[in-house]
Amino acid sequence: MISISEMRTTLKIIREWSQPDTVKRTLRQRFSIADQVIVLIGEETKTHHRFVRWEIDTALDLALPIIAVNLNNLRQMDPDLCPPILRDKYAVHVSYQLKIVKHALDNFPSEYRRRDPSAKGPRVYDDTVYRSLGL
Repeated sequence: MISISEMRTTLKIIREWSQPDTVKRTLRQRFSIADQVIVLIGEETKTHHRFVRWEIDTALDLALPIIAVNLNNLRQMDPDLCPPILRDKYAVHVSYQLKIVKHALDNFPSEYRRRDPSAKGPRVYDDTVYRSLGL
């Protein structure tokens, strides 16, 4: 049985963790040690702005490579679903298929770090990469 005091403490922790500042602080700490970021692009992405824009902006500020995974399996940047903040950034856009996502995770970070700093716009893999992966 939980005491009233323990219940109040638990509720206080839950309230604190649901606060945007706490969520953002925790995510920023995790981003600071990340090598790359995956952004799932779908119907929910374009309508849930509370943290999506902030997360992408934070990844951009930290110069993290971004892999945009299209849940509709489009192999390029989806202008209808991709958040505006990401549309013209140097991020790779791939379909939601394990092999190409793994390929991007394994290869895009080093490409991103070697790129010309003036390189802009979405990056995509051409059909030969997809075919070489059996897709």
